[in-house]
Amino acid sequence: MVKPSQSAGATESGQLAQQLLLLFDGAMVAARMDRNTDIVITARGVAAALIAAALDFGER
Repeated sequence: MVKPSQSAGATESGQLAQQLLLLFDGAMVAARMDRNTDIVITARGVAAALIAAALDFGER
């Protein structure tokens, strides 16, 4: 995940990759424990926010 983050222009690509992996792992565990696959929709929104913040989309 580091290389795609770097290619996208994230300045802290390692940190973004770790955050996205943690989010993915957590979403998978939550979906299984709660038997609720709708958690994926929430995780997708969180991932988009993490990526936007890492790429400084709010600054443009």
